[in-house]
Amino acid sequence: MQRLQVSSNGRYLITEGGQPFFWLGHAAPADLDAAHAYLRRCRDQGYTVIQTDQPELVALAAEYGLYGALIADPGDDLSAGAALYGRYLRRMVRDAPPAVYLLSAGRAAGGDQPHWRELAAALDDPAALMAYQPPPGGRSSDWFAHDAWSAFHALSAADAAGVSAEWSRQPVRPALELHGDSLRQLYNVVFAGCCGVTCNHPAAVHLRRLLHSRPYLSRIPDQHGLVRDAPLSLAHP
Repeated sequence: MQRLQVSSNGRYLITEGGQPFFWLGHAAPADLDAAHAYLRRCRDQGYTVIQTDQPELVALAAEYGLYGALIADPGDDLSAGAALYGRYLRRMVRDAPPAVYLLSAGRAAGGDQPHWRELAAALDDPAALMAYQPPPGGRSSDWFAHDAWSAFHALSAADAAGVSAEWSRQPVRPALELHGDSLRQLYNVVFAGCCGVTCNHPAAVHLRRLLHSRPYLSRIPDQHGLVRDAPLSLAHP
């Protein structure tokens, strides 16, 4: 599979061949038993990324044409063993590395930024993108807005205003929603400029089809295309 990279305008993701790439992520369950059936279903539904903390699932996802976003979080060992954990994880995925490393399982960095930076340095892989996964309502730029290893600004359950704020930041980087909580919210953040979303609602795939039916890399954020009172199913399983 082709590597993922940031587009020349710094706003979106593309493949190394220059093709537009919309991140449509599915958060894999922790107690996954039937991995092949799960990945086949995600592929057939139109997802492009599997978000997981299981290295073996990343390797398997590639067989189904799905990119793996591997969650890297050493838990309580962060302060004492971030670099050691990072080197261990790199060895585990040596034969089938992920396309993206997501630092943290979704927690605030707080005063632990130096330890997360140690982990980022240990995971450093020129073939993979990397970013910090914030807790719900958070954004990675609160702690790592200027870190060179952070390929994009990650958001969690954001709104359109939050995405617009990321677009105004320097240096310019893509904004990506990692914890979509409703269809309405997904459309809001994507029309505000997000380069992708993770949401397990099966209807989210229609958003990807819509975006790829128009010129993608030249699109400009615009909320006026949304009908505010349109009936959307807000809950996802």
